[in-house]
Amino acid sequence: MSDPGPEPRGSNSVAAIPDGVPNAPTASTQATPFAISRTQFWLLCFAFASNIIFVPIFSNYAKTDKWGARGTTEIIPNNQLDVFGVHVSTNTLILCHATAALLLAACFLVQFILIRSKERTPRRMAAHRTMGTVTLCGTAPLYALFATLLCFYVIQTPFNRVMYFFLPVMIAYALIVGFMGYRSGDRIRHADSMFLAVLLLESAPIYRIIALVMIKAGVQLIAPNGETINGAAIIRTAVVLILLVAGYLSAHRLKRNLVPLGLITAVFIGSLLFLPWAWTGAPS
Repeated sequence: MSDPGPEPRGSNSVAAIPDGVPNAPTASTQATPFAISRTQFWLLCFAFASNIIFVPIFSNYAKTDKWGARGTTEIIPNNQLDVFGVHVSTNTLILCHATAALLLAACFLVQFILIRSKERTPRRMAAHRTMGTVTLCGTAPLYALFATLLCFYVIQTPFNRVMYFFLPVMIAYALIVGFMGYRSGDRIRHADSMFLAVLLLESAPIYRIIALVMIKAGVQLIAPNGETINGAAIIRTAVVLILLVAGYLSAHRLKRNLVPLGLITAVFIGSLLFLPWAWTGAPS
């Protein structure tokens, strides 16, 4: 979340838009440094906090060498894969993907803390920009690489593959648009794009929370073919869409963000209409 720096002359972007304040520049809104509403702020806090769900998951993997919920039989099969001639296990590829995702989430969190600081010193802003460079050139490409490998080598059913592969694609889209907003000095475009990127990335822990609730409700999460049931991905996508819409509505900027929302909705509905799926299964 690189800081766009000072507003260019003639710019009509707003430094911050709290809930209930129209999207128009005022002295009170220009005084605050970050172009998100209170609702967006708390949604981001929730998204970052949801990563706590990975603590028992990683703990269980460290103890048992298995990916799944502790104390259940919901375990992802550990198969041997041939990735461009390199033999690697499913567990190893999932570990690489999870580590890359957490590194990217850590970069987002550090930038979020720096930009929300009450004292926006030159050193803090320089650190914010440096983290932006690390994100764009380091952690984001690493995440995209392992997410793509996971989608095409571990996930075999069409519905799950499309639903999961579309995430890194849209995160890349959000980062590019956010960078363009930074370069043009458009704080709103930058902030909205990073809000999108964070919520899409943190859809992973949100998905795990949904999966845990489903397991506790007695739902068999792993289908007979070893894939997670489509119902979990459907609920995850719907929840994330609702959170995004709520965030943009709270800032009175829904119309400005119809393109990414429309793309996500179109792929979601298109997958439901044209790909084989089952609420409690994962048909191929």
